[in-house]
Amino acid sequence: MEEENKCFEIRDKLDPYETWKGFGVFSGWEWNVLKKYQIDDMAPSAKYKCFIKNGISPDGEISDVPVWEIKKYGILLNRKPTIVLDLEDIDIMIPPFPF
Repeated sequence: MEEENKCFEIRDKLDPYETWKGFGVFSGWEWNVLKKYQIDDMAPSAKYKCFIKNGISPDGEISDVPVWEIKKYGILLNRKPTIVLDLEDIDIMIPPFPF
């Protein structure tokens, strides 16, 4: 069974999957991940669609960014949960409530 990419749908720039803050040469940068094109972030060609804010574009711009660049020069600040539970697939036995 092929694994599903739960971050493939593009999100609003105010509700990203992840937020990364830059340091070093990327100090003042912020990457808001709106879409992940692949499941394997370790692939050399892996990229994210991001809403990027920095000194050059303080109002932000949307661009594709290599994942290695974000992970090398950024610190993860926030990650939204992407797990979707289908309760019909879960077999739970609920004991009767004792009165």
